[in-house]
Amino acid sequence: MPSGARCKDVPIGIRFIRSWAPRLSNRTAVYKASVVCVTFFTYATYHMSRRAISVVKTNWYPSDCIWPGKSNDSHPECGNVPPTTECHPWKPFDKESRLGDLDFVFLLGYAFATYISGQIGDRFNLRYFLFAGMLLSGIFTSMLGLAYFFNIHSFAFFVVVQLFGGIVQSTGWPSVVAVMANWFGVGHRGFVMGLWNSHTSLGNIIGAIIPGIWVHNAWGWSFIVPGIIIASMAIVVLLFLIVDPTDVDCPPVSKVPEQQPQRQRPRGQQHSSETAVMPVDHLTISEDSEQDALLPVLPVSNDDVASAVTEQPAHATSSRDQPATAVSFLSALRIPGVLEYSLCLFFSKFMNYIFLYWMPKYVRDVCVAGHSLSKQHSAYYSSLFDVGGIIGGAALGYVSDRTGASAIPSVIMLLLSIPSLYIFNTYGGDSLGALLGLMALTGALLNGPYSLITTAVSADLGTHEVLGGNQKALATVAAIIDGTGSIGAALGPYLVGIALQDVKNPWPVVVNVCMGASLLSALFLLRICFKELSRFRASRQ
Repeated sequence: MPSGARCKDVPIGIRFIRSWAPRLSNRTAVYKASVVCVTFFTYATYHMSRRAISVVKTNWYPSDCIWPGKSNDSHPECGNVPPTTECHPWKPFDKESRLGDLDFVFLLGYAFATYISGQIGDRFNLRYFLFAGMLLSGIFTSMLGLAYFFNIHSFAFFVVVQLFGGIVQSTGWPSVVAVMANWFGVGHRGFVMGLWNSHTSLGNIIGAIIPGIWVHNAWGWSFIVPGIIIASMAIVVLLFLIVDPTDVDCPPVSKVPEQQPQRQRPRGQQHSSETAVMPVDHLTISEDSEQDALLPVLPVSNDDVASAVTEQPAHATSSRDQPATAVSFLSALRIPGVLEYSLCLFFSKFMNYIFLYWMPKYVRDVCVAGHSLSKQHSAYYSSLFDVGGIIGGAALGYVSDRTGASAIPSVIMLLLSIPSLYIFNTYGGDSLGALLGLMALTGALLNGPYSLITTAVSADLGTHEVLGGNQKALATVAAIIDGTGSIGAALGPYLVGIALQDVKNPWPVVVNVCMGASLLSALFLLRICFKELSRFRASRQ
């Protein structure tokens, strides 16, 4: 609904459940669990539907065959037998670069549309917005499958469908992050959202298994079935997703949690009335207020918290009671920390999406103890990167919750990923155990900061102190950070595709580029790290 005074919006499915069980025990916990489950499987289906194309690529442009005038990847030095059959690609994919073009178009459309989706999500009902986005995602995913049944060979058709598919997929992330932030307070977001973010890995795994059933026989179903699944999940969202606790008479989450004071406002910010009453559409950050406002914040005593509540100016309180107004794009961009974390995520997603799209081929190209792995085993083993990412995201979220700092542990993980990448590329082929163990470790170190920034940090910045309690920036902030990161996600796999064609031994070059990207990602957080360190020192005085 448009910004302004908010009316309650109880989904039809929840109304039905309440009619049968009008007196739920521990009602808030039950509703929270339902929100976690619905948003978890919602974004899992988003990832599942976009993963299908990576599976069908092996049919569009096969590799275990003879390409006239080209060498094959059978690795005879690993004991493999060269193929004897001739390749028959699905036109127009007689050039491998065209597969990379489809990825680039999808991710670029996704990246720039995310900025707009965040603005829309902060102004209209997120339940209806998600429903429309998921329904359209199902339609465009299924349209790719129709190319098989209607014998479509136009490259323009695939480009247009991928472009609009990326645009409608951008509705997902800003919306689910905003809904989760509505239900979980600042002090609990890191660990909860770190575990919750495993939906991407689950979606990737399901998105490889389901399309794989039909990829060799009738690959059209590899798109149509995921399209039907995400469209069906859209109906679940429409019936059961509770966007805000107040819709079902639950108390709104506290932006300053009582049980975990480590994320309370520092003493220097308690008496600052400027940030509490400043109109969000004319947001300006002074040097002093920026020094105190950068998230996350560090421990203060309970007495300080009580003092902050009792001594807060009356005009600041009245400002918070006014109807929330959606913030503009530029106002959200000026929130302290948004720009730094956005640029950090640009290089973090650059690396993570390289491995998301190319890890199976990397594993396939590695001679493990003198043997080359099959395509099936390469795809299976590459999921260890996602498993490591789940562990890394949950661990970093827990550390962030306990310390009240996000930038420092993120930088430590990013710097540790540099030697991990080198060791993985150098010694991963020594044995299967070394390959899998180093892959999981690298996934944990690279995915940890990526997971934290796109979830808890985005939610924290979307409810920043400078907004004066206004929650109408959640989707916009999440969109700015994820959209900027998605531009890097579009460039990374595209550049790897070029390298695989033009560089004789491309993987050491790719790994070196990822090491440099990891360093740059850490450097963009240094200013916030220094501010967190200064607060640590101030809290001990």
